[in-house]
Amino acid sequence: MMFVSLALLVALAPSGTSHEPDYVATLVGRAFLRAVAERDVSRAKRLCASTVNFDGIEASGQIVHRLLKQMTSRMPEGYQFKAVRVLSYRDAVTRFGRPPARIRIAKPATAVVIFGRLPKLGLITILNKQRGRWRVVALTD
Repeated sequence: MMFVSLALLVALAPSGTSHEPDYVATLVGRAFLRAVAERDVSRAKRLCASTVNFDGIEASGQIVHRLLKQMTSRMPEGYQFKAVRVLSYRDAVTRFGRPPARIRIAKPATAVVIFGRLPKLGLITILNKQRGRWRVVALTD
């Protein structure tokens, strides 16, 4: 029994070379995209950091709520994201290049990027840990 438990722990231990995004960050990011698609501003705001970069606009408090409401109001009723891709920040930069300068990320080494595909464009959500919890820290299209 001890051998099986030890083998399981070794198999589940994170490797130093993996760039796989954190599982909890993936869940939080997908929940955020679902809240946006469902126009649930309150739920989306609860998943945000205290300050969020909206395509270069640093917002906090009621301004985050207002900008989320503005963003979700453009979503068609009953819309679902067609495709969602989750990458570590490092892998996202490798594949797509650095984000625009207006999108500042405090701790890029630990950030997770979630791409939600819309019919014409997309929503890029960047998450990072804040006080031990994964939160949305930046949004762009």
